[in-house]
Amino acid sequence: MRSLTFFFIVLLFLLTTGCWDSTAMERRALVMNIGFDVGEEKPLALVLDIHNAKQSDANTMVGPPGALGPAVIAPRTEGTTIDECLEEQRRNMPRRIDFGLASAVVITEDAAREGIFPYLSWIFFHPNVRNNSYVIVTSTDLQKLFTEEARVVEGTMGGALLVSQLMADRKTAALTRVNLWEAYRIQLDGTGSLMVPFVRSQEGRIYYEGSAVFDGDRMIGLLDPDESAFVNIIAEERMPYLFTFDFIPPEVKENGQEDEQVPAVEERQEVQEEQTAEEQVQEDSEEGSSPEKGHLAEGDREPKKEQKQSNGVEGRPEREGKMDVPDEEASRMTLRFYRVQRSYDIEKIGSQQYEANIHVHFTGMLSDANPPQVRYDRDDFDAMNEQAAQALEKKMQAVIEKIQKELKADVLHLGRYVRPIDIREWEAMDWFDVYPEVTINVSVTVRVLGATR
Repeated sequence: MRSLTFFFIVLLFLLTTGCWDSTAMERRALVMNIGFDVGEEKPLALVLDIHNAKQSDANTMVGPPGALGPAVIAPRTEGTTIDECLEEQRRNMPRRIDFGLASAVVITEDAAREGIFPYLSWIFFHPNVRNNSYVIVTSTDLQKLFTEEARVVEGTMGGALLVSQLMADRKTAALTRVNLWEAYRIQLDGTGSLMVPFVRSQEGRIYYEGSAVFDGDRMIGLLDPDESAFVNIIAEERMPYLFTFDFIPPEVKENGQEDEQVPAVEERQEVQEEQTAEEQVQEDSEEGSSPEKGHLAEGDREPKKEQKQSNGVEGRPEREGKMDVPDEEASRMTLRFYRVQRSYDIEKIGSQQYEANIHVHFTGMLSDANPPQVRYDRDDFDAMNEQAAQALEKKMQAVIEKIQKELKADVLHLGRYVRPIDIREWEAMDWFDVYPEVTINVSVTVRVLGATR
């Protein structure tokens, strides 16, 4: 009898092995994001963003808060290989690690500068990882990004907000997006450089600070959001895009006063005001001669006079009825581009010498902040087209010089168009040694269709 009791006790212990971990998770460990970092003691650190699927039930069930465990855990393990880190994860948390929901591969800046290719290659060939997961580089500690500093909403961990916000901010050209398959293809193809969104977390919010640029499999530099927008516009024709520039009206250019920042419609508006004043004087004279209206008391007109004075800028009667803005901002124009067309024209001019001509055509509307009585004519829009094109061309050329001369990274993927020109020469040369010497010319045209409010 005692031996039988002992046998049942041992059998009970064996059956319940693996269910004694302190974290009340279900049988599967649902990994929402995969994080890689440089280890403190070993070469690699793996941080998994694991979601508790039962936490959402705990928010609605009767019981103490957190009865079913935390909403998310982010264990950190170190090892010499990724598989060694996973084995350590399984020892600490005896659950079947499921990568099927992993929506992002998050790599710290230190790990990215050490080399991103081993992480991408392992993840791509892992049978459970989705090949459309996004690749992101961050300057924030991964455990803080996934748990402490990230906002927790309805049982989902903050790491999931990385991708949800990435998709929500789709309507902007400044936000770079690259999934796992595209990143892996760029690494193997060798016709361009990888550009990945660079994020940081602060007080539960995710901030996108531009793009991390790679030379091969190592991060070499950063592009700010404005520079990232121009690269995405040229490489992927990303829209929409808001562009603000200093506008000099055609009337000022004709008078040789380009240095003055005057609104394009100021002179015509003054003429309209003079005509309005003459009409007002004529109406006043008619009212004074009219027997019905000539008996109005003088005080009856005072409120209108005060109201008219309040519409102008104090101490500046010439600005009466116009925008109450500083002089240096009066000619700032903002264009909203909703369509872009880009074309590459690459020619071989010598042995391993190429010339690239990039033309970008923008179509958009003027985001007008002027009052309704202000109108623009065709000359104003023609001047906007010319000056906006010049400003855009200057900024794009500066960005191209930075990525070509300083970073030496082909984020525009010109190599895809160079390779078919002479495939034998392509196989014999190293494109990234030739790319900094390529002559790149940019031309921009703009078409403003009208004004919108």
